[in-house]
Amino acid sequence: MKRLFGRLKTWKGFIFISCLYIVLTILFYRILREYVEEKDRIALFQTIAVFWTGIILIWYTWETSNLRKESQNQVKTAQNQITETRRQTEIQQRPCIIVEYFGDPPRLRARNVGNGTAINIKLEGVSFSPPLSYGNRFPLFFPS
Repeated sequence: MKRLFGRLKTWKGFIFISCLYIVLTILFYRILREYVEEKDRIALFQTIAVFWTGIILIWYTWETSNLRKESQNQVKTAQNQITETRRQTEIQQRPCIIVEYFGDPPRLRARNVGNGTAINIKLEGVSFSPPLSYGNRFPLFFPS
């Protein structure tokens, strides 16, 4: 069955389905014409053709529904990719501040090693042991 539907995606598949439709319509007509009077045979043929057209419409509706679902999945995937790209860009552009302890007498220096601009940096809740007591000399804001 999978092999049959794999072929339907080409023009050969279209020709195959068309021939199958014609053969089945003629086959049903030949089988059922014995049970129908002469004057009603055209109506029988039309009824068979409408029946097979209905089957084809049902199949077409099913395929269209599957295409719609797949399209929605592709849109969701594209939206997720855009969201992830934005998130990664934001992460790459963030500032990264390092506070270094160096020198004699001991000093602290704040340095931005990230890609983004570091502005309005606050250090709160920092306490030092007695050798590092800087008091009011330690600024609250550091420029990048």
